[in-house]
Amino acid sequence: LDELSDGKNHVYGVIFLFKYVKNSGYKPNVLTDYDPDLFFAKQTVMNACATQAILGILLNLEKSNIDIGETLIDFNEFTKDFDHILKGNC
Repeated sequence: LDELSDGKNHVYGVIFLFKYVKNSGYKPNVLTDYDPDLFFAKQTVMNACATQAILGILLNLEKSNIDIGETLIDFNEFTKDFDHILKGNC
């Protein structure tokens, strides 16, 4: 991570993936209060964690950092007033 933060790289986000083990007794902390301008979608589809993470990074970038394209801009606008579960379903 130190090499990524040296100012020479263009890193927009870091994704950590952990295997979920059913019936492990793990109780995750669930985000219940967050900035409404922040794109946050609850994962509702199995095996979509990386996709959800990439969308979270791209849709929370400052507008001038990277061109995310018309489709993602429209998606973000379409879902902006949805709750996190409906965003995850979309």
